[in-house]
Amino acid sequence: MPVGLRVELRDIGGVKSKLLKLAAINPKESLPVIGETIVDHVREGFDKEQDPYGSPWKPLAASTLAARRGNGGARILRDTNRLYNSINSQVRGDGVAIGTNVTGGKKVEYGAAHQFGLGGIPARPFLPWKSPTAPPELPSDWLDDVTSILEKLFDV
Repeated sequence: MPVGLRVELRDIGGVKSKLLKLAAINPKESLPVIGETIVDHVREGFDKEQDPYGSPWKPLAASTLAARRGNGGARILRDTNRLYNSINSQVRGDGVAIGTNVTGGKKVEYGAAHQFGLGGIPARPFLPWKSPTAPPELPSDWLDDVTSILEKLFDV
């Protein structure tokens, strides 16, 4: 004798209606909002002069402070705001990319030089990326914000 199980989905506690709503949602719609939220966190790190995990950036050298030409004064990575203003997000396929396209002299990747350090430039990470060979890891408070966006989108 065949044995089977039949499960019928009823709208107990609104589960069926939520599943039907989920089926109609395109999660890609959330990507621009997620991207801008992460950009906001990156810029907050510039404002606080710290990496995404809360560690302070290395202070400016005395020679750097003496050479400052813009309104940035003693603010780290904010002499001209070129790097700060270049932080952006781009939806790419099923994800969102956060970064900068600013280059320095001799086509040096300016952002990467400050993110990981280069030559005499100390590392002052502004993206949640600890090593060029390791995948980025969002800090827990950033993940909480992304989760909140998704929960609002999916109404859960």
